Amino acid sequence: MKRIPVIIFLISIFTIGFIQTSCDENTLNPGDHIEFPESDISYRDHVTPFIRVQCSYAGCHDRLNQNYQYDLIGYGNWYLNYPNLFVADNPDASRFYQIVSMDAQYPTHYPVFPINQFTENEVDGIRTWIMEGIKDN
Repeated sequence: MKRIPVIIFLISIFTIGFIQTSCDENTLNPGDHIEFPESDISYRDHVTPFIRVQCSYAGCHDRLNQNYQYDLIGYGNWYLNYPNLFVADNPDASRFYQIVSMDAQYPTHYPVFPINQFTENEVDGIRTWIMEGIKDN
């Protein structure tokens, strides 16, 4: 019987420790903004986080719903399955850039309920990454 309070105490300490280590200031949430540098845009460090917080959240282009048949997570996935989504060196021909910059020919494809409006830095960052050759870096 004396072991039960000790076990409960240990479980409580473990749970508190787990919660504190899993929640840090670098956690991204839907609607957060990603700060893009002026050049040398990284797919891993900038584009993927942007897609995750602005496009791939529950109810939109996540792996479960795949709205509009676009699963945007994974470079190889969209590169192979949606060839016009990003066109290297040509943001104006890239469907994703047209949508993000709100310059799409078909207004029905604009983000219906974007969590936040995209910042100028984010739009410019996507454009720069495309101009830099849509590198998987």
